[in-house]
Amino acid sequence: MLYVSGIELPLEESEETAVAAALARCGLRASGNVTARIYKRAVDARKKNLRFSYTVSIETPEEEKLFRKLAGKGVTLRRASLYRPEERFGLPGKTRPVIAGFGPAGAFAALLLAERGFRPIVLERGGDVEERRAAVARFRETGILDPETNIQFGEGGAGTFSDGKLFTRVGDERCDYVLGRIEEFSGIPGLAALAHPHVGTGNLYKMMKGIRERILNLGGEIRFHEKLTDLRIENGRLRGVVTDKNEIPCEKLILAAGHSARDTLAALKGKLAMEPKGFAIGLRIEHKRRDIDEAMYGDWAGHPLLGSAEYRLVSKEFNAFTFCMCPGGTVVAAASEEGGVVTNGMSEYARDGENSNAALVVPVRYDGADPLGGIEWQRELERACFLAGGGGYAAPVQTFGDLLAGRKTVSPGSIRPTYPRGTRGADFSTILAKETTDAIIGAMGEFGRRVKGFDRSDALFTGAETRTSSPVRLTRNGNFEALGAAGVFPAGEGAGYAGGILSAAVDGIRAAERSTL
Repeated sequence: MLYVSGIELPLEESEETAVAAALARCGLRASGNVTARIYKRAVDARKKNLRFSYTVSIETPEEEKLFRKLAGKGVTLRRASLYRPEERFGLPGKTRPVIAGFGPAGAFAALLLAERGFRPIVLERGGDVEERRAAVARFRETGILDPETNIQFGEGGAGTFSDGKLFTRVGDERCDYVLGRIEEFSGIPGLAALAHPHVGTGNLYKMMKGIRERILNLGGEIRFHEKLTDLRIENGRLRGVVTDKNEIPCEKLILAAGHSARDTLAALKGKLAMEPKGFAIGLRIEHKRRDIDEAMYGDWAGHPLLGSAEYRLVSKEFNAFTFCMCPGGTVVAAASEEGGVVTNGMSEYARDGENSNAALVVPVRYDGADPLGGIEWQRELERACFLAGGGGYAAPVQTFGDLLAGRKTVSPGSIRPTYPRGTRGADFSTILAKETTDAIIGAMGEFGRRVKGFDRSDALFTGAETRTSSPVRLTRNGNFEALGAAGVFPAGEGAGYAGGILSAAVDGIRAAERSTL
């Protein structure tokens, strides 16, 4: 397989034109033994005249000849490494594997194990997606929090209530495989061909239901409302897992509990090797969607082929960056513990809401002796925001202009908050550490020079953004096993080895592979 990139065409040109251009660059024509398709499509917004930039994949028996002929002549070609699960998994053992957590890492680990005949047992502390939707809606409307089934816990994990972005910088052949399976289960044609694909919350529900049904039909078991509480380890090897309902004999556990399973980590402290890991804290920032579209696309804003504009901004000078950008989305109430306010972002597939939002965060790291010290740091900020919001899970908000001036916001400007539990004006300089506030203020000025209007005075902050990633890493060896606990395979975001839906799914698959060898 060859990949030809850098095919740039006006927005109105068809994808067939891009395929024809790629074939022409290689001196080929479509035929019985030469096939070509769009591999990726991205928007090139660096010029006033926006264009689509395509990468086209080509299958031909003349691969080697073309590699030699076109290398160094302005055409990017590379080999494709196709992931084949049948080449990576061993055979089922005497006991069924157990998977703790049914987020992206656990779901894809369970899916592939089920398809290879292992009949996995999945433990999920929360409910299925249908129950989660009801629990999240109830919390949004009444402030009644279910600590076990919420935005963080339940089928699909924290990513289910998000924009569903499927972008990662992880260079792994499993990425394309996972994208293809997500396209299969979400029913979104062409999803895998987008440079920055996203699923949207509604389609994530559909995807998880499809994965669940496939696992069950293949003899797997999914136990909702059952939480891992302990491990039975003898002579350094796993012999069973203990839940809040019973004990399950097993020799292989994929521990994919998610980045908010704080009580699970506390229960396993002392049994599994852990260490503090860097994470990030900050605030959610909202702008009008149309303003971001115009800043990114200029006169092309609103073009039906473009959709809502995305941005990803990094400031090396001020050590801050945007994260989990949700075009046309809302800021959501993402608490999983009583007495704390947590924010996150969510978009439906259409991305057509009035505002766009993103986390604006600063990297931090807990350097104390307690491997769970970063969790307490998160808690303290979440509790401070709960108090600043006045209780009831209302969130504190502040405009950028007021943050600059060091004064509490009395009323937001033209950008109305989308956080659903109500908001209260606050001064984040009294809540965040000075270093964090200074970094956010400095980055805002820099980002305003890159995206016109980003630093407008009524840009609205909501706090706090604390669950960007796990502040803990469960250390594992080269076989993906937890140190000192053979048969336990930590995986995904909660174990400290991923950051997002796609990378977590890939890590879950890698752990599942190793567990069978």
